[in-house]
Amino acid sequence: MTRSGRRNVLRASILCGALAMVLIALSVGIGSARAATPTNCPDVIFIGARGSGEPLLKKGSYVVTESRGVGGPLAYMAGLLEEDVRNYGEEMQVFPVAYSADSVDDLVPSKPELAEMALGGAPEIYYERNYKPYAASIADGVRETVADIRSTTDRCPEAELVLAGYSQGAMAVHQAELQLEREGDEEALDAIGGTLLLGDGDRAPNTQAKIFGGAPRGGEGVQVYLHGFRAADVPEPETTAEICIKGDIVCDFRIHLSISWYMHATYVHTHYTKDSGEKAVLAQAVAWLAEEMGLTG
Repeated sequence: MTRSGRRNVLRASILCGALAMVLIALSVGIGSARAATPTNCPDVIFIGARGSGEPLLKKGSYVVTESRGVGGPLAYMAGLLEEDVRNYGEEMQVFPVAYSADSVDDLVPSKPELAEMALGGAPEIYYERNYKPYAASIADGVRETVADIRSTTDRCPEAELVLAGYSQGAMAVHQAELQLEREGDEEALDAIGGTLLLGDGDRAPNTQAKIFGGAPRGGEGVQVYLHGFRAADVPEPETTAEICIKGDIVCDFRIHLSISWYMHATYVHTHYTKDSGEKAVLAQAVAWLAEEMGLTG
């Protein structure tokens, strides 16, 4: 049972737990029985990995503004979720993953390159070459995300984690969860109450996660399409939202010979909080996750 599923059970048994702790303290001495429990830990910790091209104050650190270090789209979703958490009577904190993220503009070919592809040039070779700068920071993002999950779980063992990523950040989160699954880290996985993947370049075709935004279920992320990452669905699809507007260049990718298609697809990917329709999709995803985590009602 996940921590989300245990929320009501834990609250229902709080009196029994308190009585048990009194009995333990009387019999063996609470000071020597266990280590002190952290007192500054919130109920929910939102760990967010910002997206491609979102600005840095300096290398390796975030611009600390209203984005709270996780970037605009994730900050918007964090704010909505925090309101749900607060209304439920709990506390949430936001924690950013510190990694660099290359711009999605690297995926847009020039007109001469499009002409070469139209004349029979191999688009896969072009994208393999041009994709490397875009993907260079993903491995580091995965390492940092895994480290943040484990350190946060160690520091606040009772906190429920929400992982969120946008663009490259979504790929870092997606792969980090898969790594935890491969390594059998059940403690870390059990701490994750839900996941929000926005513009996920590792989106697997026919994912079992909940899809928001109208992208076809059989579509796939740019890394999967270009064989930069072997298609692997998320470990906990029942509590994962894959947010992808149809035609997003990163999470609903395809090879196309029209420069206008690439420009539109890039626009879609970069306007999740600038377009009212896309912004509404983010709100729908957060509302769904809050319900799945038992933070409503």
